[in-house]
Amino acid sequence: MHTYQAAWVPDDDPHRDWGVAADLAVAWILTKAAEQGTAPIVFSNAMESIRSIESLDRLASRYGHATLRSQPPGRRGPVLAYVPTYEALEDAAGMARDSYLCVVEGSTSMAGWASAVGAEDLLRPGQTAAPLDPDLAKELDSLVFYGNNGWGDQFGKQQARRLLANLRPEWRDSAIICGYMLAKGRSAQGVKNLTKIMEKAA
Repeated sequence: MHTYQAAWVPDDDPHRDWGVAADLAVAWILTKAAEQGTAPIVFSNAMESIRSIESLDRLASRYGHATLRSQPPGRRGPVLAYVPTYEALEDAAGMARDSYLCVVEGSTSMAGWASAVGAEDLLRPGQTAAPLDPDLAKELDSLVFYGNNGWGDQFGKQQARRLLANLRPEWRDSAIICGYMLAKGRSAQGVKNLTKIMEKAA
């Protein structure tokens, strides 16, 4: 279960400039960092991926920058995750424990994660990501339960196939399911295993 307060900038407009999305996230994470009295950090998939975004580059230069390959040891606090993969989101969430996590969504859908953690929608002040249907959330929580070993063992795979088969067709959105699993503490590697199970079932 997550222990951080979350916000996100959905990637719901192909014409929106990435700088606009980043600016919203930077403003939010700086506010929360000031409230907590800690320094924020930028998390991206690679060092060079933020260089063209002025506000992100400035924030990273002043406070710190982490990637999948380079993370300050023991660093914890407010984290701004820029267009993260599932692996990057997992690491960023670990760094944001008991603090704040803001995600700028990119090509990897964060909708399931945002719904699960009740992330504030920075494009729509005062609103949070729409929660999942309670019945769907109940089914997905059962799936979370059997993911202790990342659905990599035979028993976990069997239970995943059973639970996925019982989902209504309109609930079988792999992006929503995967994001929800990550929000509930399952690993990115486990999500990869689950994705393969869903692909075979389809």
